[in-house]
Amino acid sequence: MARAQSRARLATIAAALSIPANAALRLNGSLAAAIRRFALAYLPDTCFRPFVLLGGIVLLMGAGVTLTAPNVTALLTVVFIGLALVQYLLLRKDIPHGAALAAGRQAAPPRLVKIWRREATPLILVALFTFFFADVDILLVTPLMSSADTAIVGLCLKLALLVGFAVQVAHQVVVPDLADAHARKEHGAIRDVVLKALGFPLAVTVAALIIVALWGETILSLFGPEFTGAKIPLLILLGCQLARAVFGPNVPLLTVIGAQRQNAALAVAALVVLGLANVGLVPAYGVLGAALAVAIATLFWLAACSIALARLSGLRTDAIFLLVRLAERRGTPA
Repeated sequence: MARAQSRARLATIAAALSIPANAALRLNGSLAAAIRRFALAYLPDTCFRPFVLLGGIVLLMGAGVTLTAPNVTALLTVVFIGLALVQYLLLRKDIPHGAALAAGRQAAPPRLVKIWRREATPLILVALFTFFFADVDILLVTPLMSSADTAIVGLCLKLALLVGFAVQVAHQVVVPDLADAHARKEHGAIRDVVLKALGFPLAVTVAALIIVALWGETILSLFGPEFTGAKIPLLILLGCQLARAVFGPNVPLLTVIGAQRQNAALAVAALVVLGLANVGLVPAYGVLGAALAVAIATLFWLAACSIALARLSGLRTDAIFLLVRLAERRGTPA
């Protein structure tokens, strides 16, 4: 028992040491996306990290090192640090430093600095809700169900959000163009940019739904026989990602138009809805109830963001509206 606790403590320490590098990857990744260097923004953490980690595990096994939780966690920390360093070095020439940074500080009007600092906290809340939604939901359902059911919910959430990452990337990629169009006050250009962001996430989410509908049990059985009954909850969670694709980039567009406080308030409200839905549905329906709670919170969040966006700016990003406008532009009866 003491040995297991010692290993858990060492693994926790190793994981904690990766936090600065993980934060640097996300921070510099956001900067890279803002200047349209999308490969540096997304590839290090999403594509390179798993393969580098796998290569490191193979090397450890080849060297005869026993794969324990502390060893693997320490390896992951080293991978995070290495990728964060490489990303920074490749991005360094685009990051103001030295005399340029000092000049920028002097040139920035104090009024703008105060605005940026005031808007930072709401943006952090939205980022936490967006990036750590699955982790928060797992924490919420843990007291309400068995550890086995919690593991099933966690797996389904992670699989669904893996598909949802395509939606997130498509929305983040268009943010710089949305900001430019908004600065020029060209609403038509904004709609054109949003329309370009619809096709890829819609195709990915629909394809994922079809694959799981046809072969869901087989896919889930790869993780163990106890997971095969989670096909319906997984389909519901994938449907949530389809809804995100259909509603379009309304969340980042709220940030673009300067509605950070409203955006953060809606994220907090959606979190409250998620908690209440879990309490109401999970004890009665288990894993299915947890999936339905996510669906309720997601639809509430997306719909509320769309309503707020329309009221504040007159803009709509949902696929139905944009496709109708495209048909009208081409002279096809809507």
